[in-house]
Amino acid sequence: MAVLVCFGDYWDDAWRRRQQLMWRLARSELLDGVVYVEQPLTLFSFLKFCFGGGDEDARHRWRRVLRRGFVAKMKPREVYVLTPLTIPLRGSGFLLDLDLKMRHWAEVYLVRWFLKRYGVKDVLLWVSHPFLPLKTPERLGGNLLCYDCTEEFSEFAEYPEYARRRFYIADQSFTRSAKVATVVSDYLEISRRRVRQDVIRIPNGVDIDVFGGDGEGEPADLRHIPRPRLVSIGGINNSYHWELVERLAQTRPEWSLVFIGAVKVEPGLRRRLRRYPSIHFLGRKPYGALAGYLKHIDVCLQLYRPTDANRSRNAQKLLLYLAAGKPVVSTATGDVERLRNHVEVAKTDDVFIELVEQVLRQDTVAARSGRLEEAERHTWSERVRQVEDALRPHLQGVR
Repeated sequence: MAVLVCFGDYWDDAWRRRQQLMWRLARSELLDGVVYVEQPLTLFSFLKFCFGGGDEDARHRWRRVLRRGFVAKMKPREVYVLTPLTIPLRGSGFLLDLDLKMRHWAEVYLVRWFLKRYGVKDVLLWVSHPFLPLKTPERLGGNLLCYDCTEEFSEFAEYPEYARRRFYIADQSFTRSAKVATVVSDYLEISRRRVRQDVIRIPNGVDIDVFGGDGEGEPADLRHIPRPRLVSIGGINNSYHWELVERLAQTRPEWSLVFIGAVKVEPGLRRRLRRYPSIHFLGRKPYGALAGYLKHIDVCLQLYRPTDANRSRNAQKLLLYLAAGKPVVSTATGDVERLRNHVEVAKTDDVFIELVEQVLRQDTVAARSGRLEEAERHTWSERVRQVEDALRPHLQGVR
């Protein structure tokens, strides 16, 4: 029985790359099943949850865990989601080492319990981030099948220097030791080829069946927002170019700026943004409901700030926008240049505003058809086929 154990982020986090791949690999003829190990919940987050506090992701996960348990079977495709529990320790040096050890044992204990409980003998490991302690794969048998590098976490300014240094070391180690090393973007491919030459670039994909349809009727919380509506979908955080957002609100107050997703920004910035009547935060929406929102907007935006961290991105949201057939304006970050034929790319704030004005004035049936055709080239089914082709030579004789 060959089971793939994937170390991911949060299972409920808007159905991004990790969830999309694992959901589909659970049906692959190459495997007998998939186990998805989330990043640990903490006892402190539970206390905050009990008193109505904590961040939105943690609250959502605690509701699921209390309803379905720390080991949950997600139907219909038989993915088991494991949620470790630990006590967080903040600091550097000794405290950081102790925090990593506690996390390591929480993950290892829960995975070992699951494997013993279900009689799993052949374990294949998939690591999708460098937060995992280096010893974890070794403690679980050392069969690291794939390391899927999705972002340059060691360049994220919100993490302290000592944490970014550890991320870098872990990333390099996993890249070298995995049987298969995959990356999501051009930048990451160039960077990781300095570590090994056989790195495989597998970009993100899109659910054409979900976003290529007509969606539902106009959502109730969108009806009161005047047009034109400019939307940004996804996690709302410090990676955004908030100075550009404020400039849009100040110079084009007739444009409604709609943000759909969990908000994780400093309270001061959020209060400042809420002063603009044209900025609307609608919160996190169910994945299947997003198509209904996209149907009733005018322009889709990608607002990442041009930074070292953002240059490694291959944004999934661009493909969602294209699959909905909507015009897209983006800052010049990540792999957006690959989609320049269908996405308006702005290298300055002035150009960004001009491009929005341009697409609002004129959008054609031919342009919409071109976006849909481009999106159809990037389905998640095609991405899983690429993954299976990469893994197949390393799975001979495993089952």
